[in-house]
Amino acid sequence: MQLNDSTLFRQQAFIDGDWRDARGGDVIPVSTPAHGQPLGTLPKMRAAAAGGAL
Repeated sequence: MQLNDSTLFRQQAFIDGDWRDARGGDVIPVSTPAHGQPLGTLPKMRAAAAGGAL
């Protein structure tokens, strides 16, 4: 994937005004539905992190 501005591509969760990784670094792989090619990852957040996101 090519982006003109790579800062627009985030692989973190936006919680309480900050971009954050999951505790422990757990991630969920994300792939394109059309081709199944890897696209990136998402942090595998726990329920405790949800409170800061709301």
